[in-house]
Amino acid sequence: MKTDNEGLAFQHVLNQTYDFHQQPDVEGAKTIGIIVNVKGKKVGMITVYPENFVPNDEEPMSDVVLEASEIEMMSKEMEEFGKTMESW
Repeated sequence: MKTDNEGLAFQHVLNQTYDFHQQPDVEGAKTIGIIVNVKGKKVGMITVYPENFVPNDEEPMSDVVLEASEIEMMSKEMEEFGKTMESW
């Protein structure tokens, strides 16, 4: 999905990361870096620790990914969007 909203773009990436981390191809990885760009501008970066990732269909996918991650950087716009989300 294409969007100019930095927070929404980041949330979409987190949701896609949830499925990505359930692939056998990531087994054995110590960390996985995710960078989100919107219109050529880096707006967010996280490091996900696969050993901390525990799929949970009862929680929002983005929350599960963030629980296994460290937020390395986020834009001011993304930070404002995150304040409206309960888990960010």
